Amino acid sequence: MHITRTDSGTGTYYRVSGLDIHDINGNQTKKDDDASAGIFFEALGNTRATKFDDVVVEGNTVRTVDRYGIHFWTRWMQRPELNNPNCGSTCGTWTPQTRVVIRGNTVSDIGGDAIVPHHTEGALVEYNRVDGFREREPAHCAAGVWGWNTNRALYQYNEVSGGKSGCDGQGLDIDEANIGTVYQYNYSHDNEGGFILLCNGSGSTTADNVVRYNISQNDGGQLFDMVCARTTNTQIYNNTFYLSRPVDVINNANGSTGDNAAFRNNVFHVATTQAAYLNAGTLTFDANVFHGNHPAGEPADARKVTADPLLTAPGTATSRTDVDGYRLRTGSPALANGVVMTSSATRDYFGNSVPAGCAPDRGAHQLSTTCTPA
Repeated sequence: MHITRTDSGTGTYYRVSGLDIHDINGNQTKKDDDASAGIFFEALGNTRATKFDDVVVEGNTVRTVDRYGIHFWTRWMQRPELNNPNCGSTCGTWTPQTRVVIRGNTVSDIGGDAIVPHHTEGALVEYNRVDGFREREPAHCAAGVWGWNTNRALYQYNEVSGGKSGCDGQGLDIDEANIGTVYQYNYSHDNEGGFILLCNGSGSTTADNVVRYNISQNDGGQLFDMVCARTTNTQIYNNTFYLSRPVDVINNANGSTGDNAAFRNNVFHVATTQAAYLNAGTLTFDANVFHGNHPAGEPADARKVTADPLLTAPGTATSRTDVDGYRLRTGSPALANGVVMTSSATRDYFGNSVPAGCAPDRGAHQLSTTCTPA
């Protein structure tokens, strides 16, 4: 399904639901505009600002498709935060897609990227299931659920797995010209490339993004892959990671510092001897749990906990809603001793309240119910 507008202003109210889209033998390597996808919204032209508004893509199945699963694109992308527009002389002034909701879709066996609400303002991407992406992309990188040149995108309650590596292959991605992105309450697992890519573009602005209360199980490759240009003020807190396959837990390949990325209140359960931390020492780490194997390069952390965090049954999750193995048990050394985050979530992964102004538990589960003052 390919929906386009060209030099025609704002189109409002689009509903795409209940479709079963499958076996699309599209161009495996053509990205961005004029690409192949299962569901594709595309704004074209360069004489009259054009966009989509009030779009809901809900309850669809997209399977065995090249190159994208669900894809948004516009040639109206130019703004100071994006230093690398890729539409040449046809670029128009930043006119993002608005009120975009991508909810409850099942996307599987995708040649390239699975769900990509590029060039959007305030997109909501939730309750989607992605299984298998970058399956047939011989020329370019691809990730699971992410956006390029976006403001205030919210990704929550998604399950992302089966990403193939070779170039990226992470389940999630904070990319070029991402401002105010939030990833929360997602379950990422068995992605060959890792959990998340942090990749700004040269001369662009990627800033004030948050990764919180997510669970990652058996992601490999580079769990956190910091490449391209550096991001600014990426806050990564209260996530739980269970690592059982070969993995670079942190791959800081672009010289990022604490101003670029900070890790607080996370639980890293390293259950493999084939793990590494690459140049992680320049980043900020505070009140994290590092349990299991301790490979060379593990970062310093003034409030580090290395004792068993007493997760109920790590490594046993079977779906986004079957992750009870990552609940903390009574007596855990991760209880009520995390860092208070000034703009924290109000609930944990499991729906429990996170008391405002109190020292939270570490990881994605808030077991404590009484307030320990900061």
